[in-house]
Order: sequence, then C-alpha cells, then structure tokens
Amino acid sequence: MIRFLSRMAVIAVSTSVVVPYTVATLCHLLYSHDPQKGRSLLRSLKPKRVYALSVAVMQKMVLYVRYAHLYIQWNQYYMTADPSIMVKNLAYGRNNCCLDLHLPLSHRLIQPISKRENKPVVVFVYGGAWSSGDKSMYGALCAQLVESLDVLVCCPNHSTYPQGCVDDMIQDIVDCIQWIHNCIHDYGGDKNKIMLIGHSSGAHLCSMTLLELLHDQQLHVGPFPPEVTEAASMLFHESHYGRQFSHNSGHGGKDPLEDSSGSSESFAVVSENGNSNKEGEASGMDSSMAGTLTSMVEVSHSDITPELEQMQSSTAAVKHSAEKGDSVESKLEMQDQGSGGGDHGVKVHSQEVGEAEEESGEEDDDNDSVVTVRPKDIERHSTLIDMAHSIKAFVGLAGVYHIGDHYQFETWRGIEHMSGMMPAMYGPEHFERFSPSTILLSLEAPISLPRMVLVHGTDDYVVPVTSSQKFTERLSRVAADVSLRLIPECDHYDICFDLMKPSRRFHASLMTLLLETTNSVF
Repeated sequence: MIRFLSRMAVIAVSTSVVVPYTVATLCHLLYSHDPQKGRSLLRSLKPKRVYALSVAVMQKMVLYVRYAHLYIQWNQYYMTADPSIMVKNLAYGRNNCCLDLHLPLSHRLIQPISKRENKPVVVFVYGGAWSSGDKSMYGALCAQLVESLDVLVCCPNHSTYPQGCVDDMIQDIVDCIQWIHNCIHDYGGDKNKIMLIGHSSGAHLCSMTLLELLHDQQLHVGPFPPEVTEAASMLFHESHYGRQFSHNSGHGGKDPLEDSSGSSESFAVVSENGNSNKEGEASGMDSSMAGTLTSMVEVSHSDITPELEQMQSSTAAVKHSAEKGDSVESKLEMQDQGSGGGDHGVKVHSQEVGEAEEESGEEDDDNDSVVTVRPKDIERHSTLIDMAHSIKAFVGLAGVYHIGDHYQFETWRGIEHMSGMMPAMYGPEHFERFSPSTILLSLEAPISLPRMVLVHGTDDYVVPVTSSQKFTERLSRVAADVSLRLIPECDHYDICFDLMKPSRRFHASLMTLLLETTNSVF
C-alpha cells in the first residue's frame, strides 16, 4: 500500500512538472513571435512563467469547449443567411479587404431604393489580438444588432498580423468609413449617422481611428494648391515615424516598419517625445481619388513663387475676358530647363469661364506635361474631417487602450511572445504611438470626440478592467462625453458573444445599453 501511494505521489509530482514545462516549450516553439526564440525560451522556462502560461492554455481549452455549440450555430447562420438581408464580400479599401453589410427587412435588396428610409449605420470591428478573426464569425451578432437597433450593420474584415501591422489595420477602418460615405446610400443608409462598436483589439482600432480622423483638424497639411485640397485631405503622413530604429531593439538592425504593407503611409499621431507631430509631408493618396486629378507636382516654394505671380496675373486676364463674354481656354505649363536649374515658362490656357482652375504639372527634359482640370467633372469626396463628424458614438467592449500596460499584463500571464500584439505594433519602442490613452495627452482640449461608451466585464481575465477605467479618466480630462459601464460577473468573451443570442445571460443588459446609446445620438 505504501509502495502504491509512493508511486502515485511520484507520478503526480512528475506530471505537475513535466506537463507544464512541455506545454510551455511547445507553445513557445510553435507560436512565439520573438525573432530570438532561443534566448526568450530560457526566460519562458522560469517556474512562475511556466505555470502562468499553463493556466492561460487551460483557459483557452475551456473556452473552446464552452463555445463549441455557439460556434456551430454562428457558422450555420452565416452559410444559410438570406442574401437579400446580408450582402457578403463587398470590396473596399486598398488592402484587398471586404465587408459584409447586414440590412433590416425593410431594406431588403428586393425593395425599391425609393421606398427605403435612410437609417443609421453601425460598424462592428471584431477583436482577435490583432492577429486573428473573421467577419464570418459575427454574422449572428450583426443580425441581432440590426433587429434590436433598427440600423444597417457593416462588419469589415481588416488586415491582421503578419499580413499587416497596426497602421494597416487602422487604415482599413478608415477605408471602411470612407466606403460608407461613398456607397451606403445605395442600400438605404445614412452616411452622416455612424456608430462604431469594437471588441477587444477591435475597440483599440476604433479608438485609434477616431483619434486619427480628429487629428487632421489640429494639423495643417500643406502647402497644397487650393484645387487639390480635398485630395490632400485623404493623405496620411509618414514623417511621424521618422523611420528611426535601434540595432538593439530586437529587430537585428532591420527597420521594423518595413514589415508593414505600406498602404497606410503611416499615421501622424504622436512623436517620439509624446507630443503631436506637426510636421510632415503627404506621401500617399487614397485610391478613390485616382483619376480625379491627372497629375500632381511637388515644387519648392522658392521655385514656384514667380510662376504663381504670373498665374495670378493670368487669372485676372481670364476674369477680364469673362466679363467681356469671350470664350477662354486655360492651360498651365511649367518647363524645367535642366537639373542645374533654369527659367520656368508658364502658359495659361483655360476652359470654363468664371470657374477655371489651374493645376501645376512637372515635365521631364524630353516631354511637355500638360494638366487640364475641369471643375464640373470633379465630384466632391468626403474628407477626414467629414468622416470624423459623421461618427456620432463609439462603444468599446473590453477594449485595449494602452499598449504598454497590456503588454505588462500579457507578460504576467506568460503569453507576451505568443501574442501578435508586440510585432503588430512594430515592437515596444512604438507602444506609446499606438496607445489612445497616451495620444489624448498630446491633444489640446476640448476635443470634438463623439459620445464614448466604454463597457467592461468585472471578471475579464484577458484585458483587465483597469484598461477601460484609465481610458475613461483620460477622456474626462479632455472634456469628452464619456461613460463607463461595468457588467458584473461578465468576462472577456461573454461581453461579445452573448450579443449573438437573446437567450444568453448578458444579452438583454448589453443590448439595452447599445439601444440607449443609439437613441441618444441618432
């Protein structure tokens, strides 16, 4: 008997040691994003980190069992959904993304457009630690939002790591909002009434998108000719990053920003010292503006001043001719006389009396470049400020709002190298740049933010409730309309997945909160 008990004790002790260390080693080798796996593996095998990671793995396994039935249901719903109320895979943006649009019964595609009353639009941005997730998982959730809130719901896929980094993800959300401004009227939606709902990392992307859109109000991006102001407003600014990196930062001397797809041209939010960066030149153009302008020229201020003086005198001549009723054509031509400098010849040639607009063009040594702009042919596009003003509310469900704090929490759980957050943010040296809580400190109050509603479960073990509490405090400092709602006994996944079915425990309280928000802003 004593021998049997001794043997069982040895087996129990060995199992409690061997299994956790085996799990920790396999997880690190299979899922670690750390480029120096050997050194980080040694750190991860410390007893405290091993058992913390084992607990996180067990929680994940319990999660799969707990939501297995719901997983089958949401997949079945998505595959069998009525195509007249769920329009799938609408292409948008520049990163080859697509979105699903969920329509109320009154806005089914079989209904004539004239009979559809324009309704508000909700954009749901799912979570997934910046490295996973798909819109097909949330069809049932979006259907419940449509039914309960009487809105159109847009659920976009967005870039995830390693296919894209955080600036690509934010750009995708901006592009989704732009798609709504350009196309939602075809489905009976009101582009001026938008509400963002984000869960976990999706809440982080929504808050970053809001701050990026509002940031354009505080920075003057220029100089641009007046006729291309709206095109310029769709540009993001690359000088924010400065492309500076350390050889000791864990990237082996490689610029960490090279991993980005480059589609977003980066975001001017916070400089290295935490202040807003008010320098920068436009480096990319939204694809929707392509074809609107034939070409653009970048000319230094000292070089273009003489030409502008001649353009002004020529414009005066055009207006004088217009008063006489003459038919005038205008053409602007600038000729570079060689790489060493030289005179620039300017010819003005115009085509619509009283509405002529000139655009400078640059020409090579061999060719004359002529740019003709017809103002009546240019359709006005929504600017970043237009899009910011159209967002009336943001609801963050268990969101991450300070990357540095969340990284410390992930380290405490032993999963920081398995999480896609650190590489998606280009490494720890860029955490502050992508932390909404930090960015708020660099902006001058008051800020014209929409209504901000932060919701968090008290039993959340993935994102601590302090994340929303600290962000609420920062928002209050800038005079934002913010409220924090804590859901007792609700964890990180209940706060999202319980919206999928009315029978689930927290569905009623969460949907009531969302309904109150929509009624207060729409």
